[in-house]
Amino acid sequence: MEESFLSAKEEKKNAKIFLWVIHVILIVYEVAYAIILEDTMPLANWHKGIWKLAYIMAILGISVYLFEREKAYLVKYTYLFAYMIAETFNIGWYAFHNTIAFDEGNVIEYIFIFFVPIFLSKRYLFVLAPFLIGKYMIYLFVFGELNLFMSLVINMVLLFVSFIILNRFLQYLSAVKGRIAEASQSQRLAVIGKMAATVGHEIKNPLASLKGFTQLQKEKHEKDATYEQMILEIENMNNMISELMEVATCKPSVYEKHIVSDVLVQAVENMRGKMNELNINCTFNEEQNRSEIECDKRKLKGVFLYVIKNALEAMEHGGTLKIQVENKKRDYVIVSIVDSGFGIKKDNLGRVKDAFYTTKQDRIGLGLTVAERIVTDHLGELHISSEVKKGTRVEILLPKKCERNVTQD
Repeated sequence: MEESFLSAKEEKKNAKIFLWVIHVILIVYEVAYAIILEDTMPLANWHKGIWKLAYIMAILGISVYLFEREKAYLVKYTYLFAYMIAETFNIGWYAFHNTIAFDEGNVIEYIFIFFVPIFLSKRYLFVLAPFLIGKYMIYLFVFGELNLFMSLVINMVLLFVSFIILNRFLQYLSAVKGRIAEASQSQRLAVIGKMAATVGHEIKNPLASLKGFTQLQKEKHEKDATYEQMILEIENMNNMISELMEVATCKPSVYEKHIVSDVLVQAVENMRGKMNELNINCTFNEEQNRSEIECDKRKLKGVFLYVIKNALEAMEHGGTLKIQVENKKRDYVIVSIVDSGFGIKKDNLGRVKDAFYTTKQDRIGLGLTVAERIVTDHLGELHISSEVKKGTRVEILLPKKCERNVTQD
C-alpha cells in the first residue's frame, strides 16, 4: 500500500464515494447530453452505448475485486488508467476519422481533479496531471484543435489549485501527526521520570546498607580481595542509578560553557574498564578539537555514556570504537561515535529511539529515548545509521550556543 495519511478504512470510504460520484454523474451526463444536445432519447445509439456499458462494468468488476482484496486505494488508479486507455483510443480514432469515439472526457477529468485533495495522494496527482496536459497538447499542436486551448488552461489551473490544497492538507496533517507523537512521547517520558525517581530511590537505600555491611566484612577479612571488588561494583551500581535518576527525571538544565572533548573524555574514562574487559580499542584524540559549547555537562555526559555503552554491548568479542569531534560551519559541533559491532537490522533502525523498545531481554529500552530528548533540549539532533555485521554510527549534532537558554560563564 502506498504511503498515506489515510487508514485502510478511510481509503475504502473514499473509494466508495468516488464510485458513487463518478457513476451518478456519468448517468446524468449521458441522459442530459442525449436529450438536450442531441435531441434524442437516452440509449438511442444503443450499439455505441453497449460498448460503453461493457467497458464500465468491466472496470466496476475490477473495483469490486480490489475491495474484496482489501486494496481499495487502487480503485482510483483503476479508473484513472481506464480513462487513459479510452482517451488514447480517442486520439487514435481522431487521427483517422477526425472525430472522437467517446465524448464524456471533460466531465470525468473534472471528477478526477476534484478528488485530488480528498485522496490525499501526491502520487495520484502526479499520474493524472501529465496525462491530462499531454492529451490537450497533442490535440493542440498535432491536430491543430485551437478551440481546446481554454480547456487546457482550465485543467492546468484546476490541477495547480488542487496541488496547492493537497499540499496544505498534507502539511497540516504532518504537523498534527508530529504534535501527537511529541505529546505521546512527552507523556511517556514523564511516566519514565517518575518511575526512575521512585525505583531509583528504593534501590539506592538497600545499596547503601549493603555497602556498609560489605565494608564491615572487609575490615574483618583484610586479606580477602573479594570484598574490595564487591564495594567497587556496588559503587558502580549506585553511580548508574544516580545517572538514571538525574538524566531521566525532568530537572531543569544548567547550561554552562564546556569543551565537548573534555566531557567525552570523562564518559570514555568511566567506561574504560569495560573496554579493557571486552578487548575494545578506543581511538579518540581529545586534543584534536577543543570546541566549546553551551550545555548541561551532567546530562550531556549521560548521553555520551548511553551511546558508548550501547556501542560496547554491540562488540562482545572485541572491536574498535572511534570517537570524533568536528566543527560544522562554525555554529555546530558534530560528535561521531562509531563501533564495529554487529549493527542494527533495517527494520529495527527506525524504532531504536522509541521509549520501551528494546531487543535485549534484560533492558527496558529507555537509554536512547532519554538521550534524544536531552539532545533535543540542547537544540541539537541525534542520528543513527547502521549496517548489519559492519557496525553502527551515531552522530550527535550540537549548537555551540543554546539561544533559548540562559548560560553561565
